[in-house]
Amino acid sequence: MRIEDEERLRDALACYASTVSPSADAYRRVQAQWRWREARRKAVVAVIVTALVSMMTAICLWALSSQRLGSGQVFSGWPTPESSPAPSPAFSGASPAAR
Repeated sequence: MRIEDEERLRDALACYASTVSPSADAYRRVQAQWRWREARRKAVVAVIVTALVSMMTAICLWALSSQRLGSGQVFSGWPTPESSPAPSPAFSGASPAAR
């Protein structure tokens, strides 16, 4: 862009800007709109989080209720040493030099 064109554009914009007068309550109006958008955004996030938590709860309850009928157990306790098989020496975690 040439310098003359920039100067003409600057003059034209300055002339147009001098004819614009801001309204007295422009800031309050824009601030109210911003607060409304912020409250709406927070409400949407709260609805999405509530829906996700509800859906995950329903899935977990469905998974727990779809167990074999009659078992009635979700957790049967920790295995006792008598009920668990003894580890084989190859997988005991000891290094070959220690054996």
